[in-house]
Amino acid sequence: MENKSSKPNSWWTTLPGVLTAVAGLVTAVTGLLVAVDRLVETKSDPIAAQKPQQVQWILDNDGHGTAGMCLGQWVLDTQRLARGPICRYDSLFIPWRDLRTDLEKNILREVGRVPNAANLRLAAGPQGQLNWIMQVIDSHGKEVAHIWIGSNPLNRWEFDGLIRIGAPTEPPDVWETFRRFSDGSYKRF
Repeated sequence: MENKSSKPNSWWTTLPGVLTAVAGLVTAVTGLLVAVDRLVETKSDPIAAQKPQQVQWILDNDGHGTAGMCLGQWVLDTQRLARGPICRYDSLFIPWRDLRTDLEKNILREVGRVPNAANLRLAAGPQGQLNWIMQVIDSHGKEVAHIWIGSNPLNRWEFDGLIRIGAPTEPPDVWETFRRFSDGSYKRF
């Protein structure tokens, strides 16, 4: 009689088992290399990285009252025209029709004191200036807040590039402050 005391060979030691193991190892290493490459690429890609932006509320200089928000790293030109600041040539401009939707979606919904159905409208300033005041209006048409873009109402309206929302009182009562980022997001400041 023949005595078989040795165990049968494992499947992993057969040719199909070895090829499966090698294929699995190659797949795992490739996946790791791709993940590391994407991570390094994202960190070095200036477009993919969020960059803080300064913003400034501006009116056009032709007297028609076109309004919007200038944004970028430095958006306020050091040169001032008779009717106010201008966008620099390398800045982006968001016209009011787009800015309104953007602020209603990204800022109004984040502020607890603002009703859910609130929206924005522009009103004349104290001396009749067109599109001077950005009002937050509730569903009954009542003014519940103001938004100030680029200037700090608590520091003599000094430019700082941030967005504030607060009570429509005199003097202003700021509830929250936001910073805009290059990916279009807003974060509390």
